[in-house]
Amino acid sequence: MNSLERRIARRKAKRRAKRRIAFITTVIICATIMTIISSKSSSPSVATASNSVEIPKIAIEIAEETATETAQETPVLTQREREVLAKLLYGEANNGVVPEAERSMVIWCVLNRLDSAQSQWFGGTIEGITTNQKQFNGYRENNPATEANLNLVDDVAKRWQREKCGEQNVGRTLPKDYLFFVADGTGRHNRFYKWSSSGLGNAGDYKIWYDHQNIAENPYK
Repeated sequence: MNSLERRIARRKAKRRAKRRIAFITTVIICATIMTIISSKSSSPSVATASNSVEIPKIAIEIAEETATETAQETPVLTQREREVLAKLLYGEANNGVVPEAERSMVIWCVLNRLDSAQSQWFGGTIEGITTNQKQFNGYRENNPATEANLNLVDDVAKRWQREKCGEQNVGRTLPKDYLFFVADGTGRHNRFYKWSSSGLGNAGDYKIWYDHQNIAENPYK
């Protein structure tokens, strides 16, 4: 289990704990309300009984909404992870002519490596995968982590986290099995590749992700 999966597991556990606390608190409140009602009337109306049943449901919905908002506000990546990805993006796809969706593919490529069975081979962590020598030619520690690139990193990271939590169609711009890319020679695009089943040396087995303009889940149109 990598560091992100551990963080997500902790957040899920916190959300479950909050829901249980909210439920128990609601039950106590409802019991108190019913005691007060019973003391005032020995025969509560059907409407009163019905309303008392609705209180737990409303309280639970509010508690779940609060827990969701808290999870969304929690940063997905550390500041260092954000910075190294932004610096990578600056070196690999910072040209103004590169479409936003294609720029996001660079970030997804790192996350795909982290989630892959070869994660430890690549570096095992976001920082390791991004900064290891011979991984990405565009990464430089002295590259600027611009606000625009940090914002794109945050956007992709949130979509990645939502996908990890089971959500579908989050706006993924690169399929999970695409782990490599190279410049196309024009300085305007990168070509993204799948893992080669017959070994890294056989480029003929690579399947290239050409479709930069018509991505199925493109959220940047």
